[in-house]
Amino acid sequence: MKRTLSDSEDSVASDTESDIFEDDDLEEILRGLSPRVPRKRALDFLHTLASCKKILYWNSHGEMMYHQRRIPVTNISELIEYAILPYSLDIKAPRGLNTFIKGLLEVGIDKKLIGNKRVLADLVARQPDEVESDLSDDETSDSSEIQETDSEEEDEENEQENESIDSSSDNEVEECHI
Repeated sequence: MKRTLSDSEDSVASDTESDIFEDDDLEEILRGLSPRVPRKRALDFLHTLASCKKILYWNSHGEMMYHQRRIPVTNISELIEYAILPYSLDIKAPRGLNTFIKGLLEVGIDKKLIGNKRVLADLVARQPDEVESDLSDDETSDSSEIQETDSEEEDEENEQENESIDSSSDNEVEECHI
């Protein structure tokens, strides 16, 4: 006698398969990160992104997806690593950083996961006015100096990113709650 799965059993089976796929996605990104990135922090970061796939995620090639649109010539591992590790003048900002920061703001990333003061300062600066900043005065002044040195690169990057993102999604900020 042939046994068939009931609708509920079939649903459970498909949920399990999607969880495995998601875990494989996360593991692949974790393997692409530098060993200097704390695994727990990276996992927390990735789980936040995974809970808001429609806002900020990555495709099978590791490129950033923002509002389900591919941002060409980006690498989600580089972006995550850049955000988690401390800022260094020797490390060039990865492509797509401004869009990535915009997405992090929309998903409501825990700012404790951000180790890069420049990224943290950008996140805080882009928050709506009614939200208070968690930065001390020292951190704010340090990040201001960093931003001044990189403003020319950011202007060029902004122009390139604005061409690839629909202007209607630029003004929308929807926070993803975990």
